[in-house]
Amino acid sequence: GILIKNAESLEVAKKVNAVVLDKTGTLTEGHPQVSDAAWLDDDAKWKNILYSLEKMSEHPLAEALVRFMQNASAFGVKRFGVLEGRGVEGCIDDKKYYAANLTLMQERGIKMDEALQVKADKWTKEAKTVIALADEQKVMGVLAITDKLKPTSVQAIDALHKQGIEVWMLTGDQPEAAREVARQVGIAHFKAGVL
Repeated sequence: GILIKNAESLEVAKKVNAVVLDKTGTLTEGHPQVSDAAWLDDDAKWKNILYSLEKMSEHPLAEALVRFMQNASAFGVKRFGVLEGRGVEGCIDDKKYYAANLTLMQERGIKMDEALQVKADKWTKEAKTVIALADEQKVMGVLAITDKLKPTSVQAIDALHKQGIEVWMLTGDQPEAAREVARQVGIAHFKAGVL
């Protein structure tokens, strides 16, 4: 599965001393799935709002959320926008909502209920990606998304280390989740929040 452009590339390959890997689809299977969800209250409206926003996004995490909420009803979304590396935003019934990561919630000063915060912190420590639904004041719900490690990732990283090759991981994910994945596969160097 390796494309070799010319003989020179093959000759230089023996001198490689560092490899940079993406997390999703390289170390993980690349099939994100929602594993957990918690809501501020039992109002089904929140699921419908989240479904409506994520249905308009092309991000792989959005696909996982849409699959998870496939029985939800869609609202009309106005002024939909992608917040690069953060999530999406849109207006429903003239009210702005965000479906985004915890970084955006902190940046915008959006408050989170203590019970939801405890769950979000727990999921992040479990190497899960946490997405929140919020209006401009408070978080209405949090969902955790997982992407299983490939069974061959640990052995591949170990083989590279034995050859004296330094391994780095890059990911757009939160630092805590990235740290846990790096720990699980034996990577000492990583950079999270990469856009």
